[in-house]
Amino acid sequence: MKLPFEKWMSKLFDQDIDQAKVNEVKIADVLASIVYVLLFIPILTLALETLGIKSLSEPIVGLLNQVISFIPNILVAVVLLAIGGFIAKLLSNLLEKVLKASGIDKYSQYLSVKGQAEYQISTVLANIVSAIILVFFFVQALATLNLSVLNTIGLAVIAYLPAVISSLAILGLAIVLGNVLAGFIAKSTSSKALGEVVRYGLIALAIFMALDQLNIAQAIVQTTFTIILGAVAVAFALAFGLGGKAFAARQLEKLENFLNKK
Repeated sequence: MKLPFEKWMSKLFDQDIDQAKVNEVKIADVLASIVYVLLFIPILTLALETLGIKSLSEPIVGLLNQVISFIPNILVAVVLLAIGGFIAKLLSNLLEKVLKASGIDKYSQYLSVKGQAEYQISTVLANIVSAIILVFFFVQALATLNLSVLNTIGLAVIAYLPAVISSLAILGLAIVLGNVLAGFIAKSTSSKALGEVVRYGLIALAIFMALDQLNIAQAIVQTTFTIILGAVAVAFALAFGLGGKAFAARQLEKLENFLNKK
């Protein structure tokens, strides 16, 4: 009986049938190679023991036995990665559909530095969720290998993950806020350049805040943060000052016209 791998691949990775068939061939080749190795190792071990040359056979046989004992852990890790990929794809697709139905994508223009909808909010959030799920399953797969070095790396990745997520949140919020303020300042002051200064100032500020969250060059980040914060404050003062000046001029002109009529 032939299993419909191409259909499974097309559904899991949103591929067409032709591409799925290509992937099916690659998977079949990999599985065939694995089966070949699993069959070859015991035969090689038996052949070495038959030779009776202990100085040669014992180290090689010991190494091959270690490889054989390690194979179940590798298979478990591969299964975990496959399950993780399936769950990540399933949940990310579900989340993307829910977010699209909520209408959140109409605000996607605020995610771009240029103020244009280059990415959909639903797609970005779904990809982030998918990546987080894959990281957790990847770390768990490393743990099943029972290698202390890989376990340490996996625990470090998990411990660092909250800092990465908070940094991404800071950058996303800064881009959205920068786009909103840039549009507001450009309209209130008729100065697009000033709006762009505020936009990129906030983004630069967010980058340094994200670096601080990631514990990268904290002393330099804090000093630069203070400088940029002062520059942004001056830009705000100029923006609202110029906007207020125009507003005050219009009100004074109205008052003067009113007094002249009197």
